[in-house]
Amino acid sequence: MLKAIPEQRRQKVGTNDVDVLLARDTSPLFFLELIAIIRREWTVLQNVFELEKGKVEIMLDEINTSGRPDAHAKYVDKDEFAQLRLYFKKLEGILEDWSG
Repeated sequence: MLKAIPEQRRQKVGTNDVDVLLARDTSPLFFLELIAIIRREWTVLQNVFELEKGKVEIMLDEINTSGRPDAHAKYVDKDEFAQLRLYFKKLEGILEDWSG
């Protein structure tokens, strides 16, 4: 899993166990690193998402680029916001079903 994270960052977060790395509110990982982990470990995670890999990648990429205006200094219009809410809702439902 950690091989998906750049070496310099891996050294900073590598001493943590999986529970710390994936903690809901306190994970030290960046969103882009989580996306890289999902891409790299897709064969293990595909049963969690129960969607095509391409669809999950599109959703995560859109959330990363459009859904984080604080990180990307970008305005999100009403339609983009509505689409992002759908992506978040879908992903939250998947993760709740998986963890629950």
